[in-house]
Amino acid sequence: MKQIISKILPKWICASEVFGLEQEVASAEEALLVASSIPERRAEFLTGRKYAHVALSDLGVPFKPILRGPNRKPLWPEGVVGSITHCGDYITAAVARSNRDRWIGIDAESNEPIPEGIIDFIASPSEIKLAAGAMKKISNWDRLIFSAKERIYKASCLRHQIQLDVLYLSLKFFQNHLPSISVSFLLILIGIEAQGRCFLVATSSVLT
Repeated sequence: MKQIISKILPKWICASEVFGLEQEVASAEEALLVASSIPERRAEFLTGRKYAHVALSDLGVPFKPILRGPNRKPLWPEGVVGSITHCGDYITAAVARSNRDRWIGIDAESNEPIPEGIIDFIASPSEIKLAAGAMKKISNWDRLIFSAKERIYKASCLRHQIQLDVLYLSLKFFQNHLPSISVSFLLILIGIEAQGRCFLVATSSVLT
């Protein structure tokens, strides 16, 4: 079965995904990071790490525990960029070889409206107008904006070690020739451009 995540990722990225939480421990060092967590959070963490290792193996990277940095983000092996996300029982990880202009952020969200009033804090009036017009076939376009910005926020924190206000991320949406449930977008981050695509996972989740 073709991966869902592969529908929105370029070929230079290796990814792995699963539906369903697992308890398998890849390394004692990783398990120690969530030893005091509630069972569900522990399972999410360990499953994410397990499938991150699968993606790293596909990339040809030798096994090494994926620990946490001071910002609680994954510490990827040297020469690698990556991202892990989960939504309900769906968990996916994506990794690639790093270079000066390469960074990764993925995000999965429930395909439902964000709480009332939040959109005004995460998007400018021009973004709201543009998104609402460009994505008439997607009912929860506000969730897509949230997910897209979360994706870039994750990547920028890892790559540039900066914490950004989401209003510094400006979105510009484009129609494409993929199925109507897919949308391409371009984000401009303080002079840095990033591209990505959205795909609705079985109509229940937004994946960017």
